[in-house]
Amino acid sequence: MSTSSTSSEPDSLPPPAPGDAVGLWQLPVFRTYAGMRFSWIFAQEILTISLGWLIYERTRSTFALGMVGFSGFAPSILLSLFTGTAADRFDRGMIMRWCGLTLAACALALCLLTLSSLVWPVYMVVVVQGIARAFAQPASKAMVPNLAPAPMLSRLIAGTTLVQRVASICGPAAGGLLIGLGAPVPFAAACLCACLALAAAFSLGPQRARGMAKQRPDLAMLLGGYRYVWSRPVILGSMSLDLIAVLFAGATALLPFYVAEIFHAGPWALGALRMAIAAGALATALRLARKPIERGFGPKLLVSVGLYGLATIAFGLCTNIWFGMLFLFILGAADSVSVVLRNALIQVNTPDAMQGRVSAVHSVTVGASNDLGEFESGVLASAIGGVPAVVVGGVMATLAALSWARLFPALWRADRIADTLPED
Repeated sequence: MSTSSTSSEPDSLPPPAPGDAVGLWQLPVFRTYAGMRFSWIFAQEILTISLGWLIYERTRSTFALGMVGFSGFAPSILLSLFTGTAADRFDRGMIMRWCGLTLAACALALCLLTLSSLVWPVYMVVVVQGIARAFAQPASKAMVPNLAPAPMLSRLIAGTTLVQRVASICGPAAGGLLIGLGAPVPFAAACLCACLALAAAFSLGPQRARGMAKQRPDLAMLLGGYRYVWSRPVILGSMSLDLIAVLFAGATALLPFYVAEIFHAGPWALGALRMAIAAGALATALRLARKPIERGFGPKLLVSVGLYGLATIAFGLCTNIWFGMLFLFILGAADSVSVVLRNALIQVNTPDAMQGRVSAVHSVTVGASNDLGEFESGVLASAIGGVPAVVVGGVMATLAALSWARLFPALWRADRIADTLPED
């Protein structure tokens, strides 16, 4: 798959040497893309935490909180056939501009709604925000392979993962601080961040898929992403492994239980445990951005998921908070490796004309595994207890890593990012 950029900016610098740690950040187009992604995710994270606070303050209902998440995620599922096709048929930069404008408008609307006591308009805005996110996810992901030359793809994916991790950590922290300044303040800040993402999307210029036929969209085209994933064992194996592992090994959903019942600590412990996961993920993403993995993509993906499962088991059996933080640090590091390797394997095995539709499928599986994983963990914990639920989830993730090596031999054989991988 060719990965030459649709912009002339990457060609202004020669490809960096394999050991050049800062070469990726010297590319103007990558810096612009990174700014767009950081601003977009930062705004989304501020909105998420601020919306939860706003809704709970008005309703005092945990069900109402759950409906906020459902309202934001449902469009990703319902529109997955169309969002991916749009990312392949139209200018991806244009899609990101419209999504940035919509996100800014939603943040501004929520800012104004803080002056009212009504709740139902908030849900309407959340649905519109979810629609914008549903279109933005495949469009932004599909841009990645075209930002730099092919030899830099592994470093490129690690770099984008690092940007996303930093934004995912800093966004909620900033949102929590801004809430204390008044209800409208975090939404106004999210609006500003969305405008920055919009400006970066304009700077990127046209980002069209290459090789996309000009025929009218039909059912075959709409289902093309799902069919392509199903026909490619490397992609199907990567996505399904993540789905199974995160679906069952959802230890993070039960952290409040561990803080209160196992570690007998206060709210500070919940923040410390979440920071341990984030620290492991950040440290690993930074390392991979500077020194990317060059060989053994498939085996290392399977090993990282297995390590994720083992760390989950260890945390589940842990009774000391400091050891718990250590195991969660390892869990976050293993998850970061699997994210980078999985994205690399998916994107290098997907032609540019299919990137949007395959990214839409990937977004649905990632979102489903996270949301359903928290639901599964809660249900299982209520049935068999919190500790057994975490341990069973870790065992399932470990067994999945072992089983996928046999179920998807093409995934196990995946070696170098530039290889044309055999399909079984």
